[in-house]
Amino acid sequence: MKMFYFFTVLALLPITNYSWANHSDFKIFRALDSETPPANIAVSKNGRVFMSTHQAYGSPHKMIELLADGSFTPYPEKAFFPPLNGVLGAIVDEKDILWFLDTIWGEDALGRVIGWDTKNEKLYKIFYITRPIVNQVVYFE
Repeated sequence: MKMFYFFTVLALLPITNYSWANHSDFKIFRALDSETPPANIAVSKNGRVFMSTHQAYGSPHKMIELLADGSFTPYPEKAFFPPLNGVLGAIVDEKDILWFLDTIWGEDALGRVIGWDTKNEKLYKIFYITRPIVNQVVYFE
């Protein structure tokens, strides 16, 4: 049995209308199966929709773009080394740079904040994050 996930988007409502719990006020944006379980959603200024997939369901895709025709494509097309492991957070800034945090597990416990230029379809910047190391315990009285 396939699991389906539904994105709902609030319809434009007057600010004084608090009846948003009524299901008629919502619109289904996209239905997805277990191959693309939703996690973090980011939308560009021109309406492109990017989404990371939830790590707990073992999706082969870590980040995707939801296309207007109802399909999706792995995103970005660039092969990273090491490959994307698990994306925890995504946002598109005012310059249409898609920023996402990729977690990397292992002895070094590195993570990366990756900035991908969605206009020019190229890598913008990577910030590497290392695990903090505590050498001693400090006690406060």
